[in-house]
Amino acid sequence: DLIYEISFSDDDRLMMTVSADGMAKVWLNEGKYELVSSLAHPSYVYTGKFHPRDDRLVATAGIDKIIRIWDRPEQVVIMEFNAHDTRINSLSFSSDGASLYAGDANGIISVWNTDLEENGADGFELVKVVKEGEIEKCTITHVEMGKSKFSLLVHTQDNVVRIFETKVMVPSQRYTGIICKKYRMMSTFSPDGKFILAGSEDGNVMLWTVRKAEPVTVSEWSCKFDAPVNAVAWNRVENMIAISSFAEGQPVLVFYDPDTPSSAHDDFDSI
Repeated sequence: DLIYEISFSDDDRLMMTVSADGMAKVWLNEGKYELVSSLAHPSYVYTGKFHPRDDRLVATAGIDKIIRIWDRPEQVVIMEFNAHDTRINSLSFSSDGASLYAGDANGIISVWNTDLEENGADGFELVKVVKEGEIEKCTITHVEMGKSKFSLLVHTQDNVVRIFETKVMVPSQRYTGIICKKYRMMSTFSPDGKFILAGSEDGNVMLWTVRKAEPVTVSEWSCKFDAPVNAVAWNRVENMIAISSFAEGQPVLVFYDPDTPSSAHDDFDSI
């Protein structure tokens, strides 16, 4: 059935898809691209992530409000986290794997200790439940942590993308200009953590500087989709992005800088 999210292990060796048929499937992302794990859920799965320090552990969540931690090779749930009263739309581990963040349809963010250095998976536990008044009762569509473990990107259905400072879990910066009222939209950090890229329900794409929240105009992005731009991705190695819409007849556009693939941000060409 419909695939909601695709994610990769830290070394890109494995790929996980989560879908409306209640399945999280893990694929070997090399050679024959074979299916290596099938993790069955009782209902829709909206999000799934590999633990950055051990890809044998994966976290999944969805419509049944439960965060599941799986032993991927054994295909069994080793623990369940319950801290939400409604569907969980997005999960994100910190870059060091020490923390897991979950965002739900009521604007609630749960924070979990997932540090394997302390007591292994046995030490996983709830740290806090964040009810920030600014986004309370507002659906969170996407959470993401980039290069810095101190900044959490939070995309919500009030047409705003925010950065939460993880030490205090309050918004420190806001990015506007996109429309997000109805669909499961997303945003992402650039690999160097200096920019934020986001899709909009009006078919546009926005780019901001992280520090000053200033929009960046990229002349090559003159195209406009006929439907919401639901998915954006920034390659972690090459200076390349992809944008797409979940609508019939819409393209997947890939842009890259052929001259300086790892550093430039203002000279993208379209493939």
